[in-house]
Parts: sequence; structure tokens; C-alpha cells
Amino acid sequence: MKYLDLWADVEAISGPSGRFYYRRAVITWSRPKIWNPEDPEFSVPSSWAGHGGLYAMLRNHWRQAEGRRIAYIGKAISFTNRLNNKHNHFDIVERRGDTEVSCGRVRFERVKAHAGYYLELEDVVKFAVWHHSENVQGFSSLPGFRQSQPRVMLPWVIINEGYRFGGAMPRRIVYPAIGVEF
Repeated sequence: MKYLDLWADVEAISGPSGRFYYRRAVITWSRPKIWNPEDPEFSVPSSWAGHGGLYAMLRNHWRQAEGRRIAYIGKAISFTNRLNNKHNHFDIVERRGDTEVSCGRVRFERVKAHAGYYLELEDVVKFAVWHHSENVQGFSSLPGFRQSQPRVMLPWVIINEGYRFGGAMPRRIVYPAIGVEF
């Protein structure tokens, strides 16, 4: 086992076989676009269509003290299939003010991509940006300890690239150890 000094990077922790303990995911966020309440589907950016990952819904209305803020983090196996209002999933779109959506494509490193990892990433990211979140599911416990999750979550290092959300989205999240860099 490789031990680290207090100031060393946790990404370097590995076992005797050389396998790293922390899995790594890089999320590239698109520039947010307004979801018009009249449209039944969100217009997913062309380079994100057909892919999955995480999405962030931002709210902006006249009563907010500051500008737009992250109000919801979700996961999607397919952005095109998930971001529609056919079944009124997103009442947030119908409210007064603008709702914008940013899609985050995920690139997995040190681990083979798996659709179940989107839930783990969603839980960690929404805990990092919980200030104005309207997410309710998953906040009853720490990430990785939901009753609906059949297995314990392994450690993650999450790097956020692309759109910066006005500094509200950490550039790097380390979980567990809940270390964030802004």
C-alpha cells in the first residue's frame, strides 16, 4: 500500500497491485440553454444528443437575491430521452422565471463505464452544490448509503470542466473525504 503525506494528492493512493483506490470521472458541462415551457422537450446540444451523464437545472427569477443558481442535479442514460416533459417530470420548467439546463457528459477513467455510476456521481455532485437544491431524493443519507443502492459506493475523484456555473460548481470533488476545490 502506498501511504501519502498530509499534503499529497489522494488520487495517488493505490494498493499493492498498483490499482488506484479512487475512481476518476471528468464531467464536461455544456453552456446552459433556456428550456421554454411551451416546448415538450429540451433542445439537447448536438454534441451531447444520444449520450448520457448528469444535467443541471438552473433557476432565475425576479425574487432571487443573486442571479441564476443551480436548483436541480439529475442523471440521464440518454439526455434526449430524459429531458422531456411528457409525464410532467419537471414542474420546475413551468414556474415563473427562466429554467436553464446544462448537460454534463461523463468520461470515466480508471474504471469501465457503467450506467449505475451516474447515480453515484449525481449523489456526490448534488451534495457539493446543495445550497439551493430542490433535489429531495438521496438527501436522507450520505452519498453511497441510499437504501435503493444494492452495493456500497467506491471512492470518486470528480473533475468538472466546461461551463463553470458562476463558480458554484467545484472544479474538483473528492469523495469520501469531501474535499472540493473552487
